[in-house]
Amino acid sequence: MAKAPSFGHEFQTYSVFDFKKGEDLKTSPLQLAIQRGQNSLRLAKNCVYTASGAVTKRFDRTILTTSSVGASVKITGGIRFTRSNGNSYDIFGTDDGRIILLNSDGTTTNQVTGLTTGTKWYFVVYNDLLIACNRADAPRKFDGTTWGTLGGSPPSTGGPVAIHGNRVFFADATQLSRLTWSALNNEEDYTTANDAGSVQISENDGSNLIDLVPGINELILLKGSRPYRLQGTSPSTFAITNVVPTTGSKGAISTKGNIFAVNDVWFLADNGVLNLRTVLNFGDLKASYGSDRISPRFEPLSDDVVTLQNLDDAVAVYDSQNNRIYWCVDSNGDDANDLILCLDLHTNGWSHWLVQPMASLWLVKNATNGIVEVYGGGYDGHIRVLNRDVSTNTIDGEARHLSALGQPGIQKSPRHAWFYFKEEGNYTVTIDTKFDFGATGGQTYTASLLGGTHTLGVDWVLGVDPLGAREQITRRVDLSGVGEFLEVGVRNQNAGQPFTWYGYEVLWRPRRAVRPSTTAS
Repeated sequence: MAKAPSFGHEFQTYSVFDFKKGEDLKTSPLQLAIQRGQNSLRLAKNCVYTASGAVTKRFDRTILTTSSVGASVKITGGIRFTRSNGNSYDIFGTDDGRIILLNSDGTTTNQVTGLTTGTKWYFVVYNDLLIACNRADAPRKFDGTTWGTLGGSPPSTGGPVAIHGNRVFFADATQLSRLTWSALNNEEDYTTANDAGSVQISENDGSNLIDLVPGINELILLKGSRPYRLQGTSPSTFAITNVVPTTGSKGAISTKGNIFAVNDVWFLADNGVLNLRTVLNFGDLKASYGSDRISPRFEPLSDDVVTLQNLDDAVAVYDSQNNRIYWCVDSNGDDANDLILCLDLHTNGWSHWLVQPMASLWLVKNATNGIVEVYGGGYDGHIRVLNRDVSTNTIDGEARHLSALGQPGIQKSPRHAWFYFKEEGNYTVTIDTKFDFGATGGQTYTASLLGGTHTLGVDWVLGVDPLGAREQITRRVDLSGVGEFLEVGVRNQNAGQPFTWYGYEVLWRPRRAVRPSTTAS
């Protein structure tokens, strides 16, 4: 039996040292404070997580293109094409009918022009050849020197495109349920009997073949009604089955909002993000929603958050270096993807980023340092890199945590709080507190992220000061006010000023019970 608090006398301590569950928009503030708040955040804006569950402000972005390829031109797809001889080419496509080369100095060179406008671009590499398609024009090929039309009679309006089992697979924009594949090891043969071929994927189910995502020894076929699996190694052994044959399913909504990551296929539906491994293992569609904690963003009548719109234009990429998936979506219905939903696969925690609108995302390995970077194609004819540590733009990072300090139903008088940060530099973060969901109290504090002076040969003390930055520093704030619930926030919006927040402790004293037993009249 728990010992009843001795009101007004005994101090108690509440602590949180990881936020690995991430942003939780589904749980009400009251439930979050009482039941689920220990490792969840009420807000995680422009933040990411470390593997241990610390929350940190995200990196900045920078423009790669020296000049725009058109002030109102959308960059709707891109790829780093590296040939077997080591030569690399940064290729991207635009909605004004061009395929363009991004040069190493940031300038651009048109490669193909005069194609259909208003299209999205899809790229794959196979047999040392780049294949490009846009669902409107004949697929193109590039060998590092010359551009041409892909031979062998592929779908004349093919796309999306994928590589599986040493074959090229196309969705067909003319016959919207048809899947077409090449002959084995031949990207320019679509006619050889018993090797190349095509098949209709449930053409009478009222939905189109939206995307193709290679999985583990299978190709996932995403239709608007449901996902399908293609298994087998040749046309004679190909088998196409429903992913969820008995309990119903959800289909994909975006041709570019689906991704393979960590042995699983994640795809964007009209009401959230699903992963197929959970469905396949347990046959439970509800459990497969990886976006459960941020589900209000997909609810059209949600009062608490901005509801996402135009999800058919959403784009996704898997950041393999950091083990994160990014979905870039339209937050306000202006036909521009201005919000990133970030899922950290180390922790399964969500955060959201406010970003310059991007019509496409793709990965590029930095040739200088080997770091995998995320490129974003803008709506303004520019390419940006998202996760490069530069310091030219304002990033408004903020994380908020809500709790009942471990004991709901008791009004508390907090005395002190200790906040734990990584030492970053000679600048500050803002800490704010408020009680009872903002109804009472509220203080704001400024905390330095500089650990102090510890210069060797000047004021460095043996056994006390480290040689260099401290991994962790502590900042104490003296609290005033009373309440049952305490919300704390850490924020910084200045350029080039990251923060890493490990957690906090609160020393508090109980005052009285706040919900005495009464009889309704």
